[in-house]
Amino acid sequence: MGMTDSPVNGPAPKTTPRRFIAGAKCPACGLEDKIVLYTVGEQKFYECVKCGHKEVEAPVAASKPLAKADSAEQILSFQPAPKKR
Repeated sequence: MGMTDSPVNGPAPKTTPRRFIAGAKCPACGLEDKIVLYTVGEQKFYECVKCGHKEVEAPVAASKPLAKADSAEQILSFQPAPKKR
């Protein structure tokens, strides 16, 4: 048995293939169309393939509504950049 498939830890969480998000702009390096989305278990990860910047989105089931004063957490929302004419 490998380290990820031990009786103590159980099977490794399922990882989805990386998918590019068309039109998304990296908040760190500013390049467009370099963001990939993938999930490990129930967590979503956004990663820039150019600079390596990574952000994690909390699972929906674990998230709870935040009060206005508890704004320490930030929900990420990557939106495509407007098309240039």
